[in-house]
Amino acid sequence: MTLDSMASAIRSNIGTGLKEVGNYVYSIEQIKDEISTTRSLMIMQDSEKGILNRDYFAQKITNLDALIVGIFPEEGLIESNSPALITRIPKLAMTKDNSSILYLGPKDMSLNIKTYYSYNDVKMHKYNRTLKNRPFAFIDNVHNEDGNIPVYIANTGPASFKYITIRAIIDDPVKLLQSDGYYIDSEEFPAPLGIQALIIDQLSLKYIDYYKKQLRPNEINDQTDKT
Repeated sequence: MTLDSMASAIRSNIGTGLKEVGNYVYSIEQIKDEISTTRSLMIMQDSEKGILNRDYFAQKITNLDALIVGIFPEEGLIESNSPALITRIPKLAMTKDNSSILYLGPKDMSLNIKTYYSYNDVKMHKYNRTLKNRPFAFIDNVHNEDGNIPVYIANTGPASFKYITIRAIIDDPVKLLQSDGYYIDSEEFPAPLGIQALIIDQLSLKYIDYYKKQLRPNEINDQTDKT
């Protein structure tokens, strides 16, 4: 289903569940935001259970800003003040094992760069005999006002590339769908049909329960269950 189809289904379910009683306005944009939030929660829960299939949620981003020359952040890291190529990517969905990125590398998909999320892991890279001379990336999860996070790439050698592509599970797929320049009404929401159905059901019940509570008149607390 598309994002618009999911939001419309939830809106229809709310109306049916409430029999359109009460003068309430349902914000489609708010529903879309909650679709995104609910998806992220399900991804985290599945990763904790060890049943997350990342490919079903991944989005490919090819129109990232060009890499610029900079330095590693100054955090007492050995690599601090060392040259690095820097760009920003959308905030990643949270997973138990920091596994949201499936691919990060040149646009021709020729090199999947090893990614690290902590300074300690970056420090250990240089001691790995197999990896120490290969390119690596440090993902800094501190996002800016636009919700984007910096990526620092090192060990690229003299024949470095100017642009990268990523395949990753993005925390806010709705924002990406609407801002990547390719959004169309027929674009599939990045989740399996079964997950889409669960999101629709959960949000429909959430809204129906909320509005029913608003419609219920205040009653004297006589210690009896009125649900």
